[in-house]
Amino acid sequence: MVGLLELAGLHGAQAVLAGQLDAMLETGELPDLKALRDRYAPREAQCPDVEVQMPPVAVYHELLEKVASVNAPAHDGGRLALMLNEVRLPTIGRLWPEFAERSDKEA
Repeated sequence: MVGLLELAGLHGAQAVLAGQLDAMLETGELPDLKALRDRYAPREAQCPDVEVQMPPVAVYHELLEKVASVNAPAHDGGRLALMLNEVRLPTIGRLWPEFAERSDKEA
């Protein structure tokens, strides 16, 4: 269980907590640890639920065909590497020149 001073430290409230504890102890009152913990404990963050729908692979093929036909011939290595990065295939972008060269040699 996280200590009170650690909780206060997380929120930058050490001086406030120390003042409250001093005031309670001067009056002979024992601190209510649950109440202090509730006050200084980190709050649970409200995060929205996010659902990501991945498009079908055919969409990526269409994108590559459109960009390749409009911008450059299919053998333009620099543009192909950029397009592969866009569709999150950087490893293929690095490896394709070797495969293209090999396929040219082997016909």
